[in-house]
Amino acid sequence: MVKITFRDVWAGWKDATLTTHGVKQAEALALSFATTSFTDIYTSDLKRAFMTAQAIHAAQRPSTKLHTTKLLREQYFGAAEGTSYKHKRDKDLTLRQHFSRGIYPPVFSRHERFPGGESKDDVSERAREFMDTVILPLVQQEAEGQVKSVHIAVVSHGLFIPELVVLLWKKHKNPVSTEFELRQNLRGMRNTAWTRIEFGFDGDSAGDTVSRPCKLKFLHVNCHNHLDSLTRQKGGISRLAYDPAQKDIRSFFSKNKSSS
Repeated sequence: MVKITFRDVWAGWKDATLTTHGVKQAEALALSFATTSFTDIYTSDLKRAFMTAQAIHAAQRPSTKLHTTKLLREQYFGAAEGTSYKHKRDKDLTLRQHFSRGIYPPVFSRHERFPGGESKDDVSERAREFMDTVILPLVQQEAEGQVKSVHIAVVSHGLFIPELVVLLWKKHKNPVSTEFELRQNLRGMRNTAWTRIEFGFDGDSAGDTVSRPCKLKFLHVNCHNHLDSLTRQKGGISRLAYDPAQKDIRSFFSKNKSSS
């Protein structure tokens, strides 16, 4: 599961292309996965995630399928979209009074939301729909021998990914850690950092696809070794939006494939 980020403002569904540095990160990530064969790649339809998924897809074999879905979008911040997230809450004002003044300080409880936006609980429900309608049916197909092996990549965002991972963890028949510990390990993921999970139905379990308990193993958490050799260009150039007229990100991998 790959995390994609945005800078300085509440930007859940506020869309923008990757920066120049973001494209380099996506290229580095794709190269690091070039020898990992994915059967399918599922991505948020927001540009910053979709461009990264395109890079991963371009470095894969032709049979790998790329799917976009709104279910993988970042948390939607409603009226706060595009405004600064650096405002601190005034203890003399209610949250609603802050909102009426166009000020949107961070909210910390799972049920709180900005006007017209989603709470973390809402995001969790969206993640549950993705798990129930995409991941678990694929696990079922593998368990029934309809497909030999399923290995998917999920490209999403920093607030969505922990919700999905926690839901998968809760399907585990005998979890060995606490939800708090898991969320702590998933906090502060770097842009394009990834987590790898081995996931399947418990061999002794029964029931329908959604209700069956599962076995789960974390193989990697918050990995970003592919970024170690990257450096930002000076003068703010790295923060500029990527110009697709320079070179399409997919051509980078097409060239490497043809020369290998």
